[in-house]
Amino acid sequence: TADKLKAGDVIEVRSKSGQTLTYKVYNSARYKLADVPLQDLFNKKDGKYLNLVTCVGQWDAASSSYSDRLIVYAKLVE
Repeated sequence: TADKLKAGDVIEVRSKSGQTLTYKVYNSARYKLADVPLQDLFNKKDGKYLNLVTCVGQWDAASSSYSDRLIVYAKLVE
């Protein structure tokens, strides 16, 4: 599961064509939902990335959402 991944771990993704892409985890962090760093998730231009985002924290029935997000950052090994 995402909460077990740490810097240096490898994630392999198989494409529809059968190609295996290898990503190396370089960081993971937990953020309050309002504090998720969207620029870090979507606007990096110095490589190819895979960011895993999952819900953690306390369930808020009023908003139908968890309070926090766990993000695992990984970069394509080329």
